Amino acid sequence: MENFKLAKIADRLQSMEETIIWRILDRIQYKRNSAIYSTDDIFAKILSPINNAHKEFALNADGRVNLSGEIKEKYQSFLDISCEAGDDNEYISAAESDFNVLRAVTKRIYYGAFYVAESKFLSSPKKYAEAIKLCDTAAIISMLTRRDVEKKIISRVQEKCKKIQAVYTSKLRRKIDPRLIGDFYKNTIIPMTKDGELLYLFRRDENETD
Repeated sequence: MENFKLAKIADRLQSMEETIIWRILDRIQYKRNSAIYSTDDIFAKILSPINNAHKEFALNADGRVNLSGEIKEKYQSFLDISCEAGDDNEYISAAESDFNVLRAVTKRIYYGAFYVAESKFLSSPKKYAEAIKLCDTAAIISMLTRRDVEKKIISRVQEKCKKIQAVYTSKLRRKIDPRLIGDFYKNTIIPMTKDGELLYLFRRDENETD
C-alpha cells in the first residue's frame, strides 16, 4: 500500500519533469532531420528498446497494454512544431536525443498510468469496480481527472523550462517558448497517462476475473 500513496506517486512524477525538459531542450538544438523517420525501420532503431525498457511500469507488467505507437506519433507531431525545419545532417545525435526523450516520456506515462490508476482505484474500489463493470468510460475518466492538479503541473513545467533556459550562457544554444513544453504535457503526456490509466483499470478487472 505504501507504494500507492498518491502524494508519494505525485512526488515521483514531479521528479521526472526536469529530465523530460532537459532532454526535449537537447533535442530541439538539432533541426527536424526528417530523414531519420523516412522509414519505419530507421525509426525502429530508436523505438524498439522503448517497447521493452520499462516492463516494470508497463501497465500491470503483462505487456498487453502498449502505448508506444501513440507516444511515437504524438512525439513526432511535437517535433514538427518545436524543431527548426530542415536538415543539419546530425542524424546520429538527433536520433540519440529522440531515444532519450522517448525513454523519459514513456517511463513517465507508464509509471503514472499504473501507479496513479491503482492508487485511485484503491481509494474508491466500489465506485471504480461498478464503473468498470458497466464499461462506463466517461465515469471513470471523470473520477480520474483532477483539473486543478493538471493545471499546476503544466504551470510548474513551464516555469522550470523558463528557469533552465535562463542559465544558458552560449548564444548558440537555441531557446524555445516554455509554453511548447507545457502544451506537450497538456496535449500528450497528461491525456496519454489518463488513457493508460483507463486501459489499466479495464485490464485490472480482466486479470481479477480470469
